[in-house]
Amino acid sequence: MIPGSGNFYPKTFIYDSNDKFSENGLIRFVNSIVPNFVIVKPANLFSGQDIKIFHNSNDVLKYIRGIEQYSSKNKGMYIVQEYINNPLLYQGRKFDVRIFVLIDDDFNIYINQYGNIRTTSEKYNYKLSSDWEKDKFIHITNNSIQKFSKNYGKYEKDNLLDINSDIGGVNIREYFFPIWIQIINLVLLNIKNELISLPKELDEDIYNDLILYNRKKYFEFLGLDFIIDENLNTKLLEININPGTVWENKEALKMMEDLLKICIDPFFGINIGKYESSWIKI
Repeated sequence: MIPGSGNFYPKTFIYDSNDKFSENGLIRFVNSIVPNFVIVKPANLFSGQDIKIFHNSNDVLKYIRGIEQYSSKNKGMYIVQEYINNPLLYQGRKFDVRIFVLIDDDFNIYINQYGNIRTTSEKYNYKLSSDWEKDKFIHITNNSIQKFSKNYGKYEKDNLLDINSDIGGVNIREYFFPIWIQIINLVLLNIKNELISLPKELDEDIYNDLILYNRKKYFEFLGLDFIIDENLNTKLLEININPGTVWENKEALKMMEDLLKICIDPFFGINIGKYESSWIKI
């Protein structure tokens, strides 16, 4: 267990609509969470698309079946996760923290020192109304959702705070960065070990494509979303590939410039170790 993180991710169930046995597992999982809510996230969508909160398994299944029947955007996998109902609040509103991570072709892991705090546009209320179009501005911090709120940008520009902000009596970056580094190391190194242990009987092209550390001139740019509860425990909610930065400022530009210097410049023999990077190797 990592200090300050409790169990470092919420209770989670992966629902596969193509697996006939998955439905019973989902029902048992949701029933084990009730009366707390669960949040449903289609696994292959982005920007907060089709994310919704529920408090019983019947509504979860009805919702997923509706997506499967009427939408061509998502088929198959869904993340069903316990909803964190006691988040630490900023001025009465929910927030989460987006941390940017880089993995180079030698599986070196870097964390960017900037990151950002993403706020909602409405005061937090744990209860759900009958109008999800309003409730989502209370519960879903994703900027692609919040930008449609009438209060978007009213409290913070682009609903973003500096990661060095003081909330709940602590400086967010100073207090949580060491914990997040431990979680990121643990999660990503476990992924690496899983890749290493893949059976070599797999198709050769698939095997070589999955073994990231053998793929030269490749890198992964990730956005990891963390939430903090009122007891100052932090949990990893999800890992996003190809994350949007949202903020067009000098910090974002510095982050992307330094990413290219780490991942691209060495192949041309330039800028190696000759600059102050915003990326910290962990």
